[in-house]
Amino acid sequence: MILKFHPEEQENTGKIGLLIVVAGMVGSVVCGIVLDRFHEYKFFMTGYLPIGFEFAAELTFPIAEGTASGLLNASAQIFGILLTMGVGFIIQYVSVFACNLTLTGFLVVGTFLTGQLCCFAE
Repeated sequence: MILKFHPEEQENTGKIGLLIVVAGMVGSVVCGIVLDRFHEYKFFMTGYLPIGFEFAAELTFPIAEGTASGLLNASAQIFGILLTMGVGFIIQYVSVFACNLTLTGFLVVGTFLTGQLCCFAE
């Protein structure tokens, strides 16, 4: 997305990517410390992943827990690959703005589906 507007800045784009990754690693540690201190678990999404795996194991109870976890991981990887290829295509042939709208749409759909999980718990 950055190279679309600054085509000759490959090195700086790489540095920005590195900064994002390092900030995410530091942020994970800081968020863990904040959670331990203030116990405001509903504010952070870090605990969402293991809860999702446990919920999937409960929904697919007769099936082994490892199978449900494996399918969740595999589907996340496949979706990530397809999404990366898809947004790359959108950036190349449509626009960066359309790419951002697509990603926002996926986030809205994911938020809606997460809100619907209460129906499966009963």
